[in-house]
Formats: sequence, structure tokens, C-alpha cells
Amino acid sequence: MKKKGISPIIATAILVALVVSLAVIVWLFLSGFVSEIVVKQGKPAATICVDNVKISAAISGGQLTILNEGQVPLAGFIVKSGGSGKYYPLPLNVGESGTVSINCVGKAQVIPEILGRGKKTNKKKLFACKVASVEVFC
Repeated sequence: MKKKGISPIIATAILVALVVSLAVIVWLFLSGFVSEIVVKQGKPAATICVDNVKISAAISGGQLTILNEGQVPLAGFIVKSGGSGKYYPLPLNVGESGTVSINCVGKAQVIPEILGRGKKTNKKKLFACKVASVEVFC
């Protein structure tokens, strides 16, 4: 009795194609969870934040005054107060200060942001320097 089936070469080719297509599907799914590394001055933005970003802030009469005491220009700030956060595009060069009007409840966390570039895409990206954030009381 002769049994007919597919040859071992065709079975191997189908198996390889199946494994490759599953690998591509898994890679596409998981790539959405990985964020792009932001670089500034040739270094990762996280390193720049630790070494070169420093701010001081004070609130008076609903006005938040921020001073850039670090060594890199800042692109803006995220101000979190009362459970919500808002981005303020307030560029500050080294040594400059700026003022924005805010609604402050209790205390506010001020997180500076620097402008870098994506390592892969080379597109401009903001990076929040949470390690350099400061809290001020209203």
C-alpha cells in the first residue's frame, strides 16, 4: 500500500515560513511597548537630566517662576498640581528665568523637559527629566 503525503522538503519550508511569520507578528506586537531612546549632545537624555539639569521654582500669587540653573537649555515644563498635569512650553536658556500662571492646589511638582532627538528616527522629541523635578507649595 502506497501512502501519499507531502515531501519532507516542502514540510520543512512550510514550517520555516510559519515560524518566521509568527516571529514577525510577535516583534510587531512587542515593539509598541518599547519607547525610543532620546539623545542630546550624543548622550542619552536620562544621563543629561541627572548631570546637567537643575531648576528652582517659586509660586507667588498664582504665578510660577522657574529659574534654569543647569547647563542645558530647557524646552518647557510639566506642572502637576491637584492630581492633574499640564505642559507649559516655556523655553529657558542657561541662567534664564520665566513665569507662567498656574492653578495650584496645595503643592505643585515642576518637571523640566529637554529637547533631544530620537536615536533611530532622528526626529525631535521632548524628554521629561523627572529626576530633576522640584516641588513647591502654594
